Amino acid sequence: MKTLLLLTMCLMPLASSVLAEEAPNEDAQKAEQRELIRKMFLPVLQVELSQFKRVGRPSDEVLQQAIDQGQKALTEFADKHATDKQNGQIMLGNVRAMVANGNVIQMGDGQNELSRDVLEVGIRQRLKPLLDDEQKKRYQAELDQLEDYKRDSVIDFIVNILDEQLNLTAEQHEKITKKLRETWKSNWEAQLQLLPNFERYLPTLPAESVRPYLNDDQLHIFSDIRQLNFTAHMQINNQFIIKDVELEN
Repeated sequence: MKTLLLLTMCLMPLASSVLAEEAPNEDAQKAEQRELIRKMFLPVLQVELSQFKRVGRPSDEVLQQAIDQGQKALTEFADKHATDKQNGQIMLGNVRAMVANGNVIQMGDGQNELSRDVLEVGIRQRLKPLLDDEQKKRYQAELDQLEDYKRDSVIDFIVNILDEQLNLTAEQHEKITKKLRETWKSNWEAQLQLLPNFERYLPTLPAESVRPYLNDDQLHIFSDIRQLNFTAHMQINNQFIIKDVELEN
């Protein structure tokens, strides 16, 4: 018993030392992931602030407040999703992802909270209260128009892919387009950023949006088209960003 107690007392400092060494490593990994996420999504903040400045036409004081609030939103976003790194992959929130050529590819169902859309919402929620009623009206109208354009552009792209494979009639084209607008999912946009690199692939589409409008031959072809359900979070090339609001990296 005395021997066991003595051995335990000797090992306790060693165990404490090991734990002390592991903690900084975990903190360093999390800090690395936080910085990766922040840099990857910084252009999103740049775009949001540029739009806020152009549409809202705020004073210099309000613009500085917007910059501060936007930076806070980005920092909170990065803090929330930074975890660890394993075997060349990273954990973004609770979803495993892979970094390749500066792009982060999420492996999973594409429904987690690490997305450009989520960050945009977080930034806009912080920016809107800085505007007066007239400015808010202009700003919201611009956001609504942007979302409509984004949705329609993605759906047109999807229907064109279907048309190439299925040779749709004008009536089929119109009905499928209308139904896809009704069943629209914003993560289709992110998936389509990656899918053009492959052949005969589509985002996972609701069956009721396409199948009821196809004939038997088209249904057979449609069944062979691979539909994938994942999200690609692509970095924005900084050279295409209008940098009319100065930000620190």
